Amino acid sequence: MQRCYFGRLAADNGFKSATHFSRAFRAKSGHSPRETREGRA
Repeated sequence: MQRCYFGRLAADNGFKSATHFSRAFRAKSGHSPRETREGRA
């Protein structure tokens, strides 16, 4: 799997910043993107 930079992923999907994306992700899913990536979610 190709590694994608978090800030680029956020920008490509219309978020103002990686922080904004992370907060929106946590609000929707109940856990952080890191927890999801590490399989802890």
